[in-house]
Amino acid sequence: MRRAAKLFGLIAILGTQLACNETGVVVAIHSFLKIPTELDAICLQVAAGGGWEFSRRYPLAEEDAGSPRTLSVLAGEKNADRFEVLLRGERRGWPVSFQRVTMQFREHEVATEHLYLPICAGSPERVKPGTGRFPASTIQGTLATGATAAAAVPVAFAPGQMMTVSPEPRRFAWLPDDKGEKRVWMQAQGMPKNSDAISRLIVVDLDNDCDLDLVALSAAGPRVWRQLDGGAYEEIPNAIYLTDVFSAGAAADFNRDGYQDLVLVSASSVKLLLNDAGTPGRFIDSSTSIQGVTGGGIAVAVGLLDADGNPDVVLVKGSSSASQVLASNPGDATAPLRISPSAIGLSDKNTQSVAVADLDNDGLQDLVLGGSSGAVVLLNSKLNPGTFTSSELPGTAGSDVRELHVADLDNDCRRDLVVGAADGVKILLNTGKAVFSEAPAVEAPPTPSTQLSSVDVDGDGLLDLIMVGGGIAKYHLQQAPGS
Repeated sequence: MRRAAKLFGLIAILGTQLACNETGVVVAIHSFLKIPTELDAICLQVAAGGGWEFSRRYPLAEEDAGSPRTLSVLAGEKNADRFEVLLRGERRGWPVSFQRVTMQFREHEVATEHLYLPICAGSPERVKPGTGRFPASTIQGTLATGATAAAAVPVAFAPGQMMTVSPEPRRFAWLPDDKGEKRVWMQAQGMPKNSDAISRLIVVDLDNDCDLDLVALSAAGPRVWRQLDGGAYEEIPNAIYLTDVFSAGAAADFNRDGYQDLVLVSASSVKLLLNDAGTPGRFIDSSTSIQGVTGGGIAVAVGLLDADGNPDVVLVKGSSSASQVLASNPGDATAPLRISPSAIGLSDKNTQSVAVADLDNDGLQDLVLGGSSGAVVLLNSKLNPGTFTSSELPGTAGSDVRELHVADLDNDCRRDLVVGAADGVKILLNTGKAVFSEAPAVEAPPTPSTQLSSVDVDGDGLLDLIMVGGGIAKYHLQQAPGS
């Protein structure tokens, strides 16, 4: 039996009208239910004509429940026959949920929409039986031959947008074709120039404007690309004064100043980069304040693993070494990151990939570790947060697991796993309490170095899977059998 999707009691009521050549938007936000722990902020963006006219982040707290707030947004001397509104639920700056609505209206007409923000991938009305499957027949073409990294984000007036680098950065939007008969990937302008090999793109809002920015890990060092109105990107010059070749990274607000920081890993070092609140998007190297870490790593993830509410880092060392948990301590300016005594290890698995998510819906974030001979789930202890119990993931024994991705693929409010291994991409559906069942296999990637991400590119309410490997970027549309 499927669980009903949990809906946060948040309604955005939008009134739009045209008068005297001005367009006005009034947004009333009502949080009439208890604010769930999965959310601590929402980002609201109102767009007209393909560019954001307004964006703002609203902190949420339990005491907000039942207290409506009204906000007036004026776009000035601008005529538009439609607006698009994007709501993004967040927890500690990490995107949790997306919802969008397009409002169309005529002159002097007032239009109203009610919009609930779900805290999981979909609402009960949109759950389709048999989803979470990616048959080969739904492959929708090949993009950017030679791509080495990709990222996907929702933007205005296009359900999905994908960026690829090969090493030239390219931006694609899912838009109607020239005949208006179907939607296809179309290349759009607005990406920085680049000639260096880029291994990974990190998606994060660095300057608190609700636009999702990119950190590109390149052969010449990390680079920061800021998203502009309309979805285009520009580089922030000298945002990070490092030339290390980093293989992985993650973002979190480690010093609790309200801005997302970075932790980056290379083969020889671990770097903590604090976002400069005075000039957001530029970073200060604070790596000397990391205590107890020697050498580097090959993978990293960030999550809330213990009971103190501060973001923690899981560092995968590789080379048969035990993985480490770095506990953050923002109250200690000399050591905001330190080795946790509850270090975890899978030296027998030669760990090389990691993911963090609440897999059993108990409010605590758990771990998934992949290695050269399989993958395991480590469930966080409710009685002693920060300690874990391990179990083997089905269908992964003997597989060389290089990449892990977590997403609710079948809209049942349980987080599923996508496993990128040398012998193919595996879909593991969460049937409840972190018990996983292997779904039909996805077409094997060209190489085992596949990167995985997901976004609803076609606006049908289902997450689509994007893969990068062997110089080919593809996406697979979810569809129910017989549809």
